Amino acid sequence: MMNNLSNIEINYDKNKLNNSLVIRQLKDDEKYLWDSLVEALPTGCFMQSWAWADFKELEGYQTFKYGLFADHSLVGGCIFYFYPHGSQANLLIAPGAPILTPSYLESGMQLLVEQAGKLAKQLGIIALRIEPLWTKNSLIVYPILYVRL
Repeated sequence: MMNNLSNIEINYDKNKLNNSLVIRQLKDDEKYLWDSLVEALPTGCFMQSWAWADFKELEGYQTFKYGLFADHSLVGGCIFYFYPHGSQANLLIAPGAPILTPSYLESGMQLLVEQAGKLAKQLGIIALRIEPLWTKNSLIVYPILYVRL
């Protein structure tokens, strides 16, 4: 079933975000930590694995791996994929993402969309496509979202 959501703007109060939640790029030596989180969560997806990102880089994609940390523990994140088109609109995609523990669904999603906005400015991206695999049992359910950046 197709969703009719397009050009959704996500608005939030930055002051309401969990102050202990920090986003940063994952380092190469955190590969196994990331893959363990992806495998452990029921919403994990192979398209968010480090190996898949490496494979997509061989196809010409640029990947951006971000982790969300609470008290120095990895609690979520996202691998964004970007395929540069010189003469077409550029999109940032996040298939099977984000990967978030239940406690950080809302605040984690907000930080990841904010980070996508920063990437958009740097890379000339016009939109973000997020494809989470969340279920109705999750606190928040996002179907495929297109966010105008």
